[in-house]
Amino acid sequence: MYMSMYTNYYELHVKCFHCFRKEQTYDHLDLFKEFECIKRTLGTKDAYTMKIPASFNDICRKDHDETFAELTAASLQRDNISFIGDKIRMKKELVEKLFRCAKITYYEERIFK
Repeated sequence: MYMSMYTNYYELHVKCFHCFRKEQTYDHLDLFKEFECIKRTLGTKDAYTMKIPASFNDICRKDHDETFAELTAASLQRDNISFIGDKIRMKKELVEKLFRCAKITYYEERIFK
């Protein structure tokens, strides 16, 4: 289930995630922890904030000559995401959509195995 949610988020910012998992394993795991914290409070807030590792922004700059915020501004979800320092703030609707898709995918995987 976690992988599916992460995959949905990954698809939002596929431009940067390609190298992130390989080059920054610890930060990658830390990002998973942030998703878990959001999952525990799902449905209780209007927006969700999570810390984005500095190394992720560095990879965006190195590979695409743009910051993570600039890449997000060009994405389809730009109206649902904002930045506050080293944190990303996502609207409730986007977060619920990401987790809802993850839950459906998780159960489909279990059924068809």
